Amino acid sequence: MAQQLQEQKKYSRIVNLYYNKYIIFGEKMPWKDKNIIKEVLNTREQFDISTFVETGTFEGIGARFWSKHFDFVHTCEIDEKRYNLSIANCRKYKNIFIYHKNSPEFLAEFKKKHGDISVIYLLDAHWDDYWPILDELKTLENTLNCSILIHDFHSPGQGLGHDKYNKIRLNMAYVKDYLFKVNPNFSCYYNLKKYSELWSVDDIMESDVLFDSDSVTSQKYNWSNKEGCKRGILLCTPAELKNTTLSNVLTHIG
Repeated sequence: MAQQLQEQKKYSRIVNLYYNKYIIFGEKMPWKDKNIIKEVLNTREQFDISTFVETGTFEGIGARFWSKHFDFVHTCEIDEKRYNLSIANCRKYKNIFIYHKNSPEFLAEFKKKHGDISVIYLLDAHWDDYWPILDELKTLENTLNCSILIHDFHSPGQGLGHDKYNKIRLNMAYVKDYLFKVNPNFSCYYNLKKYSELWSVDDIMESDVLFDSDSVTSQKYNWSNKEGCKRGILLCTPAELKNTTLSNVLTHIG
């Protein structure tokens, strides 16, 4: 009975956070989709990856999540306010390294220091006047051992959310000339809507990583608009990905 009461109090506390705390409106990060998480971890296992690199820290919530699954997380944030908040939010996580830089500069310095190691690059910096995705890919040219995850990508025929800047859609036609200069032999995959599943209140309750006010309240928009928050991705790996629910890009070309 005591344990049941404790669980009820925990649930009540999480619901109160959900309804009453501030909202990080429209934050649609990859860690909020269970299937994207599954595919990232599948990539980690297949290619023996210990380092996760992220562009666009926002407020550090995603970095905290990925730090539980990788030995090292390197992430950059150009906005000073969000950078400072990220530092505060991640202060207890010794394997998270946050840089106050624009993403191409950050990636260039990381590549120079660490070389062409087996790493996952999450390219998710956006929402200001400068859209850095092509410059990020230029910076990673001839990085043959990496995997790249681009969030908010157009997955053809899936009805998943994706980015547009000045009426330009984030899709394969836009990035391919730069993407295949990173690795001409990339295997590339889209996600499918039928496998997309967002984190629920119960998932957060059961997770020692996500159970805090920042993480819970950031989900309010997602829970109120689940279909709108299911986002497309492009995952590129240095060899064919095994045991995946993703759809090979080649099936959509030609």
